Amino acid sequence: MEFLSAFNKLAGRCLTICDMRQILDEKESGNIQHLLQAWEEEGVLKKEPAIKHSNWSIFRKCNKCGAGASDIAVSDCVHCSNKTCFYCRRCLFYGRVKSCTPLFSFLPTTEGKQDFLIHANLPLTAVLQHTSGNLKSLYERTTKHIHAVLIPGSGELLILLDFLIYLLHKKKRIFWCQEKKKIAKTMDQLTLLMPKLVKYIDSQDTTLVLGTKWDLLTYNQQFDLVIWDGLVPEACHAWERSMAEKGRQLVIRTTLSKWDRNDVVHPVRLHRYPIPIPKFVQYRNLRKHIKRNKPIHPFHIFVEEVQALNGQALILVPTKEEVEVTLKWLQTVMPEVANKTCSILVENEESEELRILFSEQKFMFMLMPQQLMEKMQIANLHLCLLHADHPTFDRKRLVELTHFIGLNAYFPECEVLFIGEMNTEMIVQTKKEHIYLNELAKKEGYLQKEA
Repeated sequence: MEFLSAFNKLAGRCLTICDMRQILDEKESGNIQHLLQAWEEEGVLKKEPAIKHSNWSIFRKCNKCGAGASDIAVSDCVHCSNKTCFYCRRCLFYGRVKSCTPLFSFLPTTEGKQDFLIHANLPLTAVLQHTSGNLKSLYERTTKHIHAVLIPGSGELLILLDFLIYLLHKKKRIFWCQEKKKIAKTMDQLTLLMPKLVKYIDSQDTTLVLGTKWDLLTYNQQFDLVIWDGLVPEACHAWERSMAEKGRQLVIRTTLSKWDRNDVVHPVRLHRYPIPIPKFVQYRNLRKHIKRNKPIHPFHIFVEEVQALNGQALILVPTKEEVEVTLKWLQTVMPEVANKTCSILVENEESEELRILFSEQKFMFMLMPQQLMEKMQIANLHLCLLHADHPTFDRKRLVELTHFIGLNAYFPECEVLFIGEMNTEMIVQTKKEHIYLNELAKKEGYLQKEA
């Protein structure tokens, strides 16, 4: 019984001995060497070095994460007494692996798989049902790679849940891959929408795993579908080890891809109003005017519009250094606006408190670097992006920033203003993408009202 219990915990995994000790209980981990020898004799696991080493550095590779030669380093090893023991830099924070570290890949087991008995009445509109139906159809057509574009505020979680439940009833094994900071928010949303599904994810017999890409690397031939939610599949393809022989992947983006096909595009939000189109104002010598404390007319008009609408606005700049310069400029040129503005330089506890105060309308304006911008539950929210022509802004990021605005049905036409010294190709492409999405939504009959 101990032999079978331990194997069921490790089946379909790719782990080092240290990883196994964390999964198994004290009695099982004490007999780990005996168990590994027995499983190896039965042929239910494959053993290989964690680092593929070679005299030719170009052939060196990490078998755990798939990192190439540039991430493989050499050091003295206390464990094997070898002065040329290779290790992977990428794996340092997730459990160090070396040439002398064995990696065990266990075959998956389907024994004891139970029927999925959870049924949910999700509040799906006809538009959401249509997109979910497209995903199901593509999956049934044995498409190995599915690329979907689900814009923020479109009910993307409802679409995905309907698709997941459909697959779970078909006894499919799924890995739902997200960034670590997003997982907690997703679990909170699932607790409100489907508390039974949360319990199922946390259970030992689950066939739906929600985790990070590093969690995904600990599996072997386990999943029928891997969902990359807001992430791009790793170029090294080490994650493919986690997929079953006929496994597939679903890549979910918030923006259109210029390189991959877009199989499913959901171009409209739940309120079915058009996405705001960013307005660009070309302002010569913008940086000089800010440094010399000169007034900037387009920004002054933007502030007046926000105040007239009794709204709130995000003022974004490329870097934290720009935050300090812009705040000094506001205090000199528009002190009444500076008094209504809070600023964030780095992500810490204080920044989270400022976001809460901003959401409670204690401040009318929030100034921060663009990389700290995230989705906020504020109804009448506007956006001004200073130095929109900065090299750090690519099309994808500009589109993402615009998507945070106009999410509320009562204020779907909030202002999005880009100010820069020159009109870049990235800005032009951003406007074209939003125009395309609105035209597609109109063509499909999704819009209930035109702007």
